[in-house]
Amino acid sequence: MRPTAYQLEPEVAGGFGDATVIDTSMTPNLVTRLEYEFDGWLGDELVEFITVHLVTARVRDAVVDAGLTGIRFAPVAVSRSERFDELHRGDLPEWVWMQVIGAPARDDAWIGARQLLTVSERMLAVLQRFPLAQCRVVPVESSGLPEAPASGYDSW
Repeated sequence: MRPTAYQLEPEVAGGFGDATVIDTSMTPNLVTRLEYEFDGWLGDELVEFITVHLVTARVRDAVVDAGLTGIRFAPVAVSRSERFDELHRGDLPEWVWMQVIGAPARDDAWIGARQLLTVSERMLAVLQRFPLAQCRVVPVESSGLPEAPASGYDSW
């Protein structure tokens, strides 16, 4: 059976910076202001920390041009840890906060099973035009649940 959606596990290149405002009494946590502090980065143009996703401005522009649904974009403050500066030279690209607000079988992006970013085939095709070498992609049904393996010996 052909998958109807894909769970993405993007590169974790950092975490919340000091300026992040987060309500941890909710599940998932509600982030109202985001600072993403890069600690390391292997070059993917989609990164995450917990259920917060960032994309480069190039990816945002491609997503908007494609008319994909289930996401909106917001500003993000980006900082670099001392460790990051020791390991990386040069500037980071422009990043934006990709807020996932969609629903399964209606939109191109939603938060699915295990709080993972889940996307349509259309959105995956757009994302794959950019570096995603560290992003794990798992075919799933549109509900966001992994498809059953062909036999008991196959892995997800």
